[in-house]
Amino acid sequence: MIRPHVPLSTRYVDYGKVFVPNGALDFSTLAFSDPELAPYGPQLFNRGLVFPDSSAFAGQIGNISAALLMFEGGYLFTLVQRRREGELSADPRTDRPFNQVRFVILTREMIEQAFSARTGLYTGLALAARHPGAKVWLKDYTTGSQLLPWSPQLERVDPAAPNPEAIRFVTNALISASQRAAAKPGTAGAPSLPQSISIPLPGQDLVEKLQLMDAVQYWALPRLGVLSFALDYISVQNVHLRLFTLPADAPAPLPADRVFVPGPSAGRFADDYHTPISTLEHEALYDEALPSLLALDLSTAEAVALYRVEKQAQPLP
Repeated sequence: MIRPHVPLSTRYVDYGKVFVPNGALDFSTLAFSDPELAPYGPQLFNRGLVFPDSSAFAGQIGNISAALLMFEGGYLFTLVQRRREGELSADPRTDRPFNQVRFVILTREMIEQAFSARTGLYTGLALAARHPGAKVWLKDYTTGSQLLPWSPQLERVDPAAPNPEAIRFVTNALISASQRAAAKPGTAGAPSLPQSISIPLPGQDLVEKLQLMDAVQYWALPRLGVLSFALDYISVQNVHLRLFTLPADAPAPLPADRVFVPGPSAGRFADDYHTPISTLEHEALYDEALPSLLALDLSTAEAVALYRVEKQAQPLP
């Protein structure tokens, strides 16, 4: 079971280049949690992490970003750092840029369990992957193919961090996109996942953006299920939420009505999901009876009021 402050045995692969005195070697698997995963480093790297060199992320050595990508029926929590071959060398033979990546293997059940246990999953995984001796964030490898088990401890999620208004805006934008995508409004059932949307948020701090994603996922999970995301343009794979502006020359640009520019949210969305849902205590938010009520053709405020009537014996407002 996933619990705050309890070590979580986690499957992962580190992939990139080993640093040597005159630069770096070719791409290889750097470290892994178990031998079964070691051969999959190249496959995960080539399929999960594909973006053009014109990406703003690619243009700055030392950049660090994250994404949750859908992969083989599960998910890859991906940390990617932009590096150069001569970072650790006084006289490098070559100095080409490259990407070093940690792929953390997650299942839908693990993600759902983590948020139902009130853990800040994505922030916790990123902080635990930060190596104390690293030049930037990910470990600087001087030898590769290392078997290194990893059991990070996750902190409790703060559902109001780092900015309550930003959390409300992003959550409501995702709900709005899901309502557009719903094929049969008015029926209970599986969550209607949102269309891919872009919300270009200012700021470059990795931890704050992951705190935002933890909080948004915490509030939205009962209605939308697991949400994939990318903090920067580090993958051409479709994700539910892009916290950046997709370039005009991207392979699949989004239409203007799926780009939500941050601003005051009052009156902007037909259904202010976040305000009523955030009045629920944790046990109510993750009550198995709530999702079916949220899927009805009701506003979120009406669905929450109905839940209080049915489960908490409160009178209708």
